[in-house]
Amino acid sequence: MNMPYDPSTDPSRYLASDLTSPASRVVPITPDNADLPEAVRALRVATGGTLVFIPIANTDDEEVSWDVTAGEFLFVRVRRVTPSSTATVFGLI
Repeated sequence: MNMPYDPSTDPSRYLASDLTSPASRVVPITPDNADLPEAVRALRVATGGTLVFIPIANTDDEEVSWDVTAGEFLFVRVRRVTPSSTATVFGLI
């Protein structure tokens, strides 16, 4: 059953959302050569490995490669996770 978001159950619904606020959505990320549909504010590592990504302000040729472990949170705004990544991650929006 698909249950839509019900704002009446959210006591924080009237508070402004900014980068210091908790994430309101978590999305799986499939590595791709194209930008994500929506940039994420942080990443959660599900399966460790090498994570190759492009932060939102980097150019396409400024990839960042980090070795990551399962359970890590990476507080970096990301617009792309490349296919050369071996880690599995989720994006926090």
